Amino acid sequence: MSSLRISIVAALAVVAVAGAGLAGAALSNSAGWVARVEGREIAEEEFVAELEELRANDQIFSGVLQQLGQERFPEGAVPAELGAAWLARRIQDELVAREADRRGLRVSAGDRATAEEALPGQWSPEVWKVFSSDFQAREIARFARRLALEAVLRPPVTEADLRAAYEEQKDQFLTACARHILVETLDEATALRERIDAGESFEDLAREHSIDPGSGSQGGDLGCQLRGSYVEPFDSTTFTAELGVVTEPVETQFGFHLIRVDRRDLAPFESVRDQLEQLLQEESAAEFESTMVAAQGDVHVDVNPRYGAYTPDDLTGRLVSPPEPPDPPDELPVGGEEPAGEPTLFGP
Repeated sequence: MSSLRISIVAALAVVAVAGAGLAGAALSNSAGWVARVEGREIAEEEFVAELEELRANDQIFSGVLQQLGQERFPEGAVPAELGAAWLARRIQDELVAREADRRGLRVSAGDRATAEEALPGQWSPEVWKVFSSDFQAREIARFARRLALEAVLRPPVTEADLRAAYEEQKDQFLTACARHILVETLDEATALRERIDAGESFEDLAREHSIDPGSGSQGGDLGCQLRGSYVEPFDSTTFTAELGVVTEPVETQFGFHLIRVDRRDLAPFESVRDQLEQLLQEESAAEFESTMVAAQGDVHVDVNPRYGAYTPDDLTGRLVSPPEPPDPPDELPVGGEEPAGEPTLFGP
């Protein structure tokens, strides 16, 4: 449910249900729209229909209730957080669409194929298959449009990019090949170090005394690891200790360590290629977000006053509640009486 990030703190209008869908008077208004992005309308009818699908999807709705610390929710109503999060998400879809149109971009067959393949995994196959074909088609079109824009703003990471990053960040890919002996007390560690200094075998003492179940039987061997592989101050010690010399006892939350670093090597490119690719993709994603935030700076977003106001404080955006409480609904939720004290869609 990552696409439904709950970032909304607003309480807006009560929604009622009529018949099979979220079509009650509480969501209806004369304008027929919930938001406008530079004139591009998010139609109320479509928005409500999509909320109905989210409400009817057991996995999504149970996850929302769990986040809210609730076990049940009134029939025919949706938590304010879900409705507001979906509206913020739909506004972002329109911002992406506007930027794609401004750049004259067209969605390719490849973009659509990628979207069709990716979305079931993003929503989870179990969630995706429950959605109607109309909902799926709209989501595919929106995601494909985003892919078309990302292809321009986030060009794919090339092999040359990876090689260049490796050369620039070689110091981050040093490995330390070390052994250690872990004991519970400082006195134990000090006594063992004296025995090693007197000529006893580090490996034999590790097998006999180390309480680390993974390395003790291997003579304390930890293999060769990149920076950041261990807790501090153990990690930094492995990259500063004199080679071949047993350190003074190093304390961590696990106990006291005697460490001997036998060598340091530069990790081969192929061994860190995946890590580099992930790093460059994250940097590219951050640049894409910055570009989108800048692009939407001059975009005017109107939210129907019944739904609050939009604040583009980041790419996600958020909604804030209207200054005055909305008029009471003309119709009540299914059951004939408005539930007292329970939150409903855009409810208190």
